[in-house]
Amino acid sequence: MNSSPQRNTTGATFVPSDASGIQKAARSLREGGLVAFPTETVYGLGANAMDEQAVRKIFQFKGRPLTDPLIVHVPTIEAALKLVQLDEENKKLFQHLGNKFWPGPLTLIARASPSLPSCVSAETGFVGIRIPSLPLARTLLAEAKRPVAAPSANRFGHVSPTAANHVMADLGDHPIMILENVDEGGGAKSQACAVGIESTVAKLDHAAGKLVLFRRGGVSQLDLERSLFAAGFSHINVEVMNNQASSKVNQQAPGQLLTHYAPDIETLLVDHQCAIRPKMEMGATAKVFMERGVLLDFNGGLAALNEHVLAYKDLSPSGNVHEAAHVLFDSLRWAETVTEAKYVLISDISSHNHEHTAAVFDRMFRAASGKKIHLVEEEGVYVCNQEGSKISNDVVGAYEVTSSKLNRAKTDDDNENENK
Repeated sequence: MNSSPQRNTTGATFVPSDASGIQKAARSLREGGLVAFPTETVYGLGANAMDEQAVRKIFQFKGRPLTDPLIVHVPTIEAALKLVQLDEENKKLFQHLGNKFWPGPLTLIARASPSLPSCVSAETGFVGIRIPSLPLARTLLAEAKRPVAAPSANRFGHVSPTAANHVMADLGDHPIMILENVDEGGGAKSQACAVGIESTVAKLDHAAGKLVLFRRGGVSQLDLERSLFAAGFSHINVEVMNNQASSKVNQQAPGQLLTHYAPDIETLLVDHQCAIRPKMEMGATAKVFMERGVLLDFNGGLAALNEHVLAYKDLSPSGNVHEAAHVLFDSLRWAETVTEAKYVLISDISSHNHEHTAAVFDRMFRAASGKKIHLVEEEGVYVCNQEGSKISNDVVGAYEVTSSKLNRAKTDDDNENENK
């Protein structure tokens, strides 16, 4: 359970995001310090991307393996082009996508400039670049006058941070600055960042006629395909990588591990193909999960289970995927702090027909490490099964879903939804 964050005089410190605070943070970046700052996606833990010693502190403070690369944030396309090596065709593609989606939640991977420390790119020779859209983030980048390498500002593998207090809870023991986000009127903003999940990550490969989508995020696959077609790049196909990588293998893109964005207690997806009605009896296996579980619902699909679980929250009562994305990480962090909670249960939204469903489901899937329980009704009693579970012989009529089957199902749903 995370305690309430406090100002830490020996470790992390909050810094107001006024002109003086931004100047202080920018100076720290130039001098080799680390600064956590908000973007439109999540909070990032930034260091001068050209300073190898500072970059290595990111890995150290987060507990992040050196095989997992960092995204470099810059204020302009001109600054981005200085950090990559592109042939003429890939440069045209890079500039088109940059002009279309930047500033915004899209990261483009290209061959890295030799001037970048190789640890930024996990020794792969490729680097991801993006321009954030949050004005505060761009002001910091402009003031720092340095490209800033920044993954999410959390413990590696834990739920991504969408508020300054999330950063303090995870990294408060380390000597970093945490910029507090305020709106233009000077008032405190809501805890969650506007998009709420990380950027889309795509690699340019014009010679092979493809844009490789490593991670889904704030820009959808359909957005990319529409843009390419409209600009005369119809020969470029968007190819989705459904990767569940090992931390022992150097990656070209972040966010590839099966377990990611995970609460500190066991997390499971909940699938149901029966109507969930109030006052239904829970079988022994269902009780195991429900009585010690915190349920994160979507569109009221599991609302009748509210009376059976420790705590309940609907990520979007109206079934709005953007709203669910906006509150997902904050809700996962809340769920892990509920007293006596042993499980976080997340409604499976993979069948919801929306172009951004796949990105939100990806975070849910990795938060649960692909684990899933299937809720069914048998003779007026709800029972459920978890793959590999030996909880009780009461499990009847439930099927097992492996991670690989889940992944294939997700891909099929994505393709079907986006072709409609």
